[in-house]
Amino acid sequence: MIDSIVNTLIIVPSISNLQAEAECTVIDDRVEYSAFKGGDCSLLEVNGTLAGESNVYPQIDVKYDWKICNDNEGASEVTLKNPSYFKLWRYKPGKKAKKETLLETVFADTAALKKKAGAGAKCKTMSRNETLDTSFLTTFVSAQMQGPTTVKGDFCYAYAFNPISVRYGNCDMSVSTFATKYQLLHNDPF
Repeated sequence: MIDSIVNTLIIVPSISNLQAEAECTVIDDRVEYSAFKGGDCSLLEVNGTLAGESNVYPQIDVKYDWKICNDNEGASEVTLKNPSYFKLWRYKPGKKAKKETLLETVFADTAALKKKAGAGAKCKTMSRNETLDTSFLTTFVSAQMQGPTTVKGDFCYAYAFNPISVRYGNCDMSVSTFATKYQLLHNDPF
């Protein structure tokens, strides 16, 4: 089982059993990250003042893990449809933020995730060690598995989404909008 902060949305009929997981774990050996080692990347905190003033953001070693499982068989067997995938992406900053896909593995081979009768769940897993660039505020990790079952009208879906948001120190700030109400006064002399 992958231990992490993972948001999972599963919309499936009661006879279905699909699973999707996506996580990021800090593996950096440097002393300044020892308090975060082994923890979820979203718990990372970097020195925002130093990074902002020097425009040098730390590069931190992390491990990404993905897992999708199919435990359907018999009458509720799932035929995978695209996209069933593992994905890692972020947005490049700028006036028009542009999506940058760092990794995308698509599973088109449905036989690879087909469960045999009486056997345990059929799973695909993947791990990847990377360097997390903390100049990007958020990196996204996700896994998805979906497809119709052999029962007419049934469709199975499992999705895990884990945004990795680096904190830049202890900040307590908020922004809100406000509306100014104007009243038009009209002095009509007639």
